[in-house]
This record gives sequence, C-alpha cells and structure tokens, in this order.
Amino acid sequence: MKINLLLPLKWNEKNFYKGLAPAIRLIKSSLVDLGYEVNETNRVNANRLNLVFWQHMTSGDIEDVHLLNSRNSAWFQVENIDGFKQLSYQWMYDLFNQIDNETWLGGYKKEYECSQFCSWSENQNVWDYSSINSKHFKGLPKSYHVFDWAYHKDLDKRVFDDKAKRGIAFYGAYSERRLEFGQQLNDMVDIELISKKWGDDLDEILKDFSVVLSVGSRNKNSFKAIEFKRIIESLRIAESVHKGFPVLVEEGDDPQQNEYWSQFAVVKPLLHIPHTAIKMLSDDNYKYLAEEKYTAFKEKTSMTRTLERLLDETF
Repeated sequence: MKINLLLPLKWNEKNFYKGLAPAIRLIKSSLVDLGYEVNETNRVNANRLNLVFWQHMTSGDIEDVHLLNSRNSAWFQVENIDGFKQLSYQWMYDLFNQIDNETWLGGYKKEYECSQFCSWSENQNVWDYSSINSKHFKGLPKSYHVFDWAYHKDLDKRVFDDKAKRGIAFYGAYSERRLEFGQQLNDMVDIELISKKWGDDLDEILKDFSVVLSVGSRNKNSFKAIEFKRIIESLRIAESVHKGFPVLVEEGDDPQQNEYWSQFAVVKPLLHIPHTAIKMLSDDNYKYLAEEKYTAFKEKTSMTRTLERLLDETF
C-alpha cells in the first residue's frame, strides 16, 4: 500500500521546517517498516492515505487540500495550541493596546475560546502529541488520538561523548525566558544556548557538551486572558536521546507526558533544574544516566509500533 507524506517542496531548505526533520524521518522509517511505500509529495491524492503536519498547510504549499477527508488522511499536531494563541494575543495586544484594555480583553477571550486555530481539523483525523491540546478540538475532528515520540534505529546517531569538556547545551529558538534562565544558570554551570543549527551542523557543536537541556519558551502567566499549559518539547528530547545524551527537562503540565519522559530523561520543575544540573555534572552522574536512559528508550519504545497503533485506531 502507498502512503503520501505531504510536505512542502524543498521543505528541508526552509528554517521554519528544519526542526521537524527528525519527526519526518521517524514517521517515514516507521511506515516503511510496516510495509508501506512512502511517497513524499506536496500534492494530495484522494485515492491514497495522506499524512500531513498541519503546520505545513499554513504556507499554502500543499496542493488539492480540499480532497483531504477522514477516510484518506490523518493530521499530525505537534505544537502547543495555547502557545500559538498566546503569541497571537501578544501581537494583537501590541497592536490594540491604545484602546480600553478591559473591554478588549473580554472580546479577545471570546475569540480565544473559539476553535479558529483548529478549524482545519473539522471532520479530520488528528494525531496529537499531548492531550492538553484536546480542549481546543472538541466537536471538530472525526477522531482524535494522542501519541508520543519513540525510538527508531534510523534516527540512532550517537553524538554524545563521555569525555566532552563542556557542560550543558540548549538548542532551539531563542526567547526572553530562555535567555534569562540561561544567563542565571551560567553563573553556576557551563551552558551555551544554540539556535538556527540543524543536522550535522548541530551535531558538530553538541559533541563538545555533556548534557542537553530543554526548557519552555514562554512564561505561563504572561497574559490574564490566556490559560497557558506547558507541554514538554518531546521531539527535541527524543532527538537528543537518540544522539545518546542525558537530557534535563523542565516539567510540563501533562502528567502522562511527564511520566513517559521521566523514563528516558531527567524531568524536573524549573526551580530544581540548577541544583540538578550541578549534581549531574559534578559527580559524572550524567555518564551513567546517558547510557541508562538511552537503553531504556531503545528497549521500551518503538515508533513503528506507535504508528501501527495510530493507523489501526484511526482507519
């Protein structure tokens, strides 16, 4: 059976999409394991199963989107919808802060509570990386399933070196919160924040570090009109564990996600991260954690089985 993996043309040359490269590789390799012939294309085929990231639809680069329906497609949803709405709120607030704030906030809250950010999911099948997002999809999708990233041999590339000289690396998009926390942590341990690096270029930098850090990009209570729940950046964790690194992760608000990733990373509240980082580095604890967490991830999880479950539950 053939499956279309819908991707924009030259997606791997666009910075906006490069962060999804590990996910695309995990999905494609797992589908091949299941016996599917995977065709990367930007055109929907109504007579095949089509898998798509909804982020890729926003650019208008996918053709014949109107042919997608619950019988021939499923949509990967791998973003924090609260975060998208909070970002939208910031833009709108900056634009309209000259008007009466209380009146405007009341109006925006009504807009926020509607499902405009998720309208694409109506009568579709949604595969979401966290159940926290489910509140935004009520009554819209034909089916809604939660999954998490898992191990696949094709993403297994050991970059971690237990003789590395440097301390902690964070990689991802810069934000005020991350930069501020990085500066505070730098007073205690060696840390570097890395942005706009992917693939081999990223690995060349990471090989000099002992631990990978993952912290959220936004404060939870920035705006009173927004209910914001933190979701662990699970794709980045999965990528880092595949590379052999011990990963120190800021705890999220999804209990199932916290429990899952605690098996394969060190998950702590933000206030506990500095002490944990010092402990991991000071007694070489990170070396044992690296092997322990990588082995557990490899033995306990399978992206192939995850895709098999999603397909069985959906179609």
